[in-house]
Amino acid sequence: MSAQARLNGELLGVVHNPAEVAILNQGLQFVAATLIIVISARRREALARTFRGLRSGGLRPWEILGGLGGAYFVAIQGVAATFVGVAAFTIAVVAGQTGMAAGVDRIGLGPFGRQNLTWLRVVAIGVAILAVLIPTWSRLHASPSWDLALVAVLSLAAGMASAVQIALNGRVAKYSGQPVVGAWANFAIGALSAFVLVIGVHLLSGWQMATVPSDKIWLLIAPLFGLFFIIATAWAVQVLGVLLLALVAISGQLIGALILDFVAPTSGTVINFALIVGIVLALGAAALAAFGRRPVRL
Repeated sequence: MSAQARLNGELLGVVHNPAEVAILNQGLQFVAATLIIVISARRREALARTFRGLRSGGLRPWEILGGLGGAYFVAIQGVAATFVGVAAFTIAVVAGQTGMAAGVDRIGLGPFGRQNLTWLRVVAIGVAILAVLIPTWSRLHASPSWDLALVAVLSLAAGMASAVQIALNGRVAKYSGQPVVGAWANFAIGALSAFVLVIGVHLLSGWQMATVPSDKIWLLIAPLFGLFFIIATAWAVQVLGVLLLALVAISGQLIGALILDFVAPTSGTVINFALIVGIVLALGAAALAAFGRRPVRL
């Protein structure tokens, strides 16, 4: 996810419109997921089983709508990062994602089933937010305003939508027996949503999609990182639950950011002790959530 975010940031600098970044990501991910399914008879049968489930009621229509969360996240990402900065956006997303993940686990929306909310899991959420806050604190330069507050709330909602997305994709993957089918449903809905968004932006502003220059075409590998993430989470959420998976993913993103800053630093990149502390805290939050899965009620 760190690699995808870096590449999408560069892609946004080329096409200058977050709606186009969204349709490119969702569209290419849908095509790639379709190809993965088409080349395997077992996966084709799993997809057919999913459609039969929708017709018979074994799989309810709302369970395949996880892609709406992904489309919303990608659409708000560029706008929010511009208004409040990447650091503030990341903190809001982590707060929304971990808080909602705990709620999703509590009501049993994900495929893992219901998990009681324990004190350790509550502490883990706080530690995860702190893990992101510490290395990004120095980059929080925005002055308070109603516009910034609104964007911050929308960013918080993006994190919450991401947690629901993971849960629903996991339900589809569990029903079909193939994580890639959960990812396919995610990208089908996400691509359709992004297409509607692009049409809306075009009608309201007359904006036209830009052509990605040939020397920048390599940026279109970004969706492949997102494809891997969605397939992996559609499988892993069945084993870990939504909250623990979210915390593990946050740890991975921080570690990925550190690696990228080492091997491909951007202008202004500073690798400091705060980032290391953030990574350690994120890993600690994941450990707390894992130990906190015992059925001890608040």
